[in-house]
Amino acid sequence: METLAFKFDWPIYNLKNIRDSLSFSSYLHLTSERFSSSEFPTFGWELHLTLGCGDAIWLCQIGPDNTNTLVNTKYKIYAKQFPTLKLIAKSTYKFEKQNKMGYSTISLDSLTKNDSLIFHCEVEFDCYNLTLDLQKTYRKMLENETLTDFVIKVGIR
Repeated sequence: METLAFKFDWPIYNLKNIRDSLSFSSYLHLTSERFSSSEFPTFGWELHLTLGCGDAIWLCQIGPDNTNTLVNTKYKIYAKQFPTLKLIAKSTYKFEKQNKMGYSTISLDSLTKNDSLIFHCEVEFDCYNLTLDLQKTYRKMLENETLTDFVIKVGIR
């Protein structure tokens, strides 16, 4: 098992123009670029932001099998307010739906500076290589002679 950690910044510029272009009852869904590891390309994350009828942000995990399952990913979502970071959401150490982790309503007016906003996200997750894990487990069982439910025959019959 290997633990990987990522940090990702998502800047949004001209926020006032974007918000002014929305009509009273409409909303806009913005999505960051996907960020991931070259070691585990089947995993990735995106930040999502809705503007309009209640502003909200959340983290979406893409993979490994793209089903909306429950995951226990460690994450923190911040708004950068130089020189500090304002925490918006963090993992609860409970299982969450992978497509809306840390869903939080936010006040853009209090987070925006100079008509721009920068979100910062930190993610940690554990990678399992099932083949290697099974090989290690079976090797230990063989070395410790804990194979009680089957017999291994060595040699030619």
